[in-house]
Amino acid sequence: ARIRTPDGADVTRCFLAGARAALATATEHGVRAALLKESSPSCGLHRIYDGTFTGSTAAGPGVTAQLLQDHGIAVFAETAVEAADAHLRTPPGDAE
Repeated sequence: ARIRTPDGADVTRCFLAGARAALATATEHGVRAALLKESSPSCGLHRIYDGTFTGSTAAGPGVTAQLLQDHGIAVFAETAVEAADAHLRTPPGDAE
């Protein structure tokens, strides 16, 4: 992942540090699910802004969404509150 500002500065390191901090906090508190903002380069689940600063998006997850998923935390877009709720009502380890 490469994340740049409109003037071209590479801020990828900052986004990765934020993703790692989110994972550490989630792990420390036993988080099973995260409700994140779609389209964000950090939190987008299905689509992220493509970096052209034109409002265009590209398919794929943001860095935080991907890292959380890679560590077994279910990630839901902010429009999927009901699905997140259903996930949390299912005991850990049960088939969903």
